[in-house]
Amino acid sequence: MSDQFEQTNSQSSSDNNLLFDRDMEEALIGSVLITPDAYLDAAPLVSAEDFYLHRNRWIWEAFIELFKTDSYFDVLTVKDALEASGHLEDVGGLDYLISLTNRVPSSQHAESYARNINALAVRRRLLTAANDIAKLAYRKDTGVDNVISDAEKAIFGVSQERYKRDLVPISITWNAFC
Repeated sequence: MSDQFEQTNSQSSSDNNLLFDRDMEEALIGSVLITPDAYLDAAPLVSAEDFYLHRNRWIWEAFIELFKTDSYFDVLTVKDALEASGHLEDVGGLDYLISLTNRVPSSQHAESYARNINALAVRRRLLTAANDIAKLAYRKDTGVDNVISDAEKAIFGVSQERYKRDLVPISITWNAFC
């Protein structure tokens, strides 16, 4: 498994220097597996790209696809979706999915988990933008006006992504009230 989890397995996710929280990601996915309606609370707040660990990202993508066709899903339908996409073994199989349901005591905090996962993802995007800006600043062959323009674009890209979260697809709204 070439997941980022393997690379950081020896590090605690509570380390203040890490910009991800494995437990939080697993708690959100477990919450949705326990109570699929929790997806409605979390979906407007977090995207698949917000998940640091690839296996959790693939599971969230499976939720998105399943929700498009049916608002109800469970561990078995998620397993089938992951199998169809070729990621079931990559995520750790059915055992991993089941373990996620056992790690979260309640799905009541799904919205909070989603907000925290998104906040960490925004910080990672800001760090990436800052690194890109630093590289631009060291390029003496680029005019300072271009460097400033590209730096503004990098920061604006992060904030633009954040504002997109406020837009909720009509399908989610429709399914929530119908």
